[in-house]
Parts: sequence; C-alpha cells; structure tokens
Amino acid sequence: MNTTLQDWVFFYNPWFAFLIGACFGSFLNVVMYRYPLRRSVVSPGSACPNCDHNLAWYDNVPVFGWLWLLGKCRYCKIPISPRYPFYEALYGLTSALALWWFPIEQWPLGLASAALVLSGTPMLLLLIRHRRAPWYLILIAVVAVAVLVWRTWFAAAAV
Repeated sequence: MNTTLQDWVFFYNPWFAFLIGACFGSFLNVVMYRYPLRRSVVSPGSACPNCDHNLAWYDNVPVFGWLWLLGKCRYCKIPISPRYPFYEALYGLTSALALWWFPIEQWPLGLASAALVLSGTPMLLLLIRHRRAPWYLILIAVVAVAVLVWRTWFAAAAV
C-alpha cells in the first residue's frame, strides 16, 4: 500500500500542531524551571512550586489545566505564575502558524520552523537569564536552521 502526502493531512493540521506545540511547551516550561536549578527534567513528575504536592495528569493539561484551576494550586490555593500557560499557548500558536504557513508539500520547512521556535525560545531565555542552555535545545536549533538553509538554498538554486 503506497502512502502519499495527502494521507498525512490529518497530522498536518494547524489545530493538531497547536496541541502538539502546547504539549512541547509544557515540557519546555519544565526545562526552563528545572535546568537552572540543576534538577532532572524527566523525574520526578510535576509538583506545585509552593507546597511540593504532586500534580495529577489532568492538572497538567497544557493551558487548560491552569484555566481549570483558576491559576491556583489545587491543594494549597497559592497562585501559579501565568507564564506557564502563556508559554504553552505561545508554543502551540507558533507551531500552528509554522504548519499553516507552509503547504504540506513543504513539510520539512514547516517542521523545521516549528522546531526552531520551540527550541530557540527557551534556549534564548535560558542564555539571557543564566548564561547557559541545555545541549539538546542547541542541537535542535542548529539542525532546524540547517534544514531551513538547506531547503531554501536548494529551492533558490532550482529556479
């Protein structure tokens, strides 16, 4: 069975890209919070920064979890910074815009653009605030720029 690009249209959808981008944004929030503290970004799971109570999965739904909780911890009722849903929504929106901007035939450019924003923003913020950033964010950004330059250069050379 041969698959074509049109078989992947469901995945190349701005709404789906928003959802995936917001999920990556949620993880990148963890990276921006824990990396400067030299804590693992993988475990333990998310917890309230004030009372240290572990958060349930439904409290971690990107953007909506914060809205459902009215911006407060479910357990100690202390406000949670609005930067978390802001960055999740920002990453979701930029991912959706990257895929919306490039048609499905140019999917490498759309994916590379989204990857550049998703890795470049936290990398830049960490470099500004702490003068260091995780190697994996730098690697993703470099690969994304390489794909963008490569595809753009070959597109210009083919004309």
